[in-house]
Amino acid sequence: KISSLEFEIKILNEKDYGSFRSQPNARNIGIKNSRGDYIIFFDADFIITDKDLISKIKEGLDNHPWIGVKVKPIIDSWIEKHLAIDDSLVYGENVHKYCAVRRELFSQRMFNPVLGFGEDRYFFDHLGIDVMIIDAYVSRHFPHTLSEYKKQKIWYGRTVWLYLKAFPSVRNAFKLLFAPVASLGLLTFAIIFLSLNSVYSPVSYTH
Repeated sequence: KISSLEFEIKILNEKDYGSFRSQPNARNIGIKNSRGDYIIFFDADFIITDKDLISKIKEGLDNHPWIGVKVKPIIDSWIEKHLAIDDSLVYGENVHKYCAVRRELFSQRMFNPVLGFGEDRYFFDHLGIDVMIIDAYVSRHFPHTLSEYKKQKIWYGRTVWLYLKAFPSVRNAFKLLFAPVASLGLLTFAIIFLSLNSVYSPVSYTH
C-alpha cells in the first residue's frame, strides 16, 4: 500500500492519455491530475533519503514560488564521481534546480510537450523569477558506467535538435552541441591517459 488518508499517491500511465509520448507530456499529465498547491519533480535517478525533505520543500514554497534543493551524489564508480564533479561546477555544489514550484505557475502555460531535452530548463528559466536553493538534500545517482553515459548522451543528441529548432541561438548551440562534444573528448582522453599510465607505471623493487 503506497497511499494513505494523509498522503494519496496515484500512478499514471501516459498511454492512458493519448498516443503522444514525451517526458514533458508525461509531466503535464501528472500536473493536470494532481490536486495539491505545490508540485515537486524527482526523476528516477533521485532517491529521497531525508525523511524531512518534503516538509522542508513545503516550508520553502510557503515563502518562495520556485525551490531548488542540494544534491548528495551516490558514488558507485569512478565515472559517477567525475560526472558529479562536472555537475557541481555550475553552482559550486550539486543542485537539483528544477525541483518544486507552486501550482499557480502552471496557470498560464505548461511544459512544451514537443521537447525532449531541455523542457524543464525552458519552462523554469522563463518564469521571470529566480530559484531559491534551500538547505535540504536529496540523493542522486549519475550514470555508473560508460555504457549508461553513452545511452544518456545519445538520448540527449536525438532530442536536442528539437530544442535548438524551437529556440535557435549561438549560445544554445554552443552549450548544447560544442560543450558536450568537448566534454566527451576530454573524458576519452582521460580514459586513454589512465590506461597508458597503468600500463607504463614504474615498478619498484626491493632487495
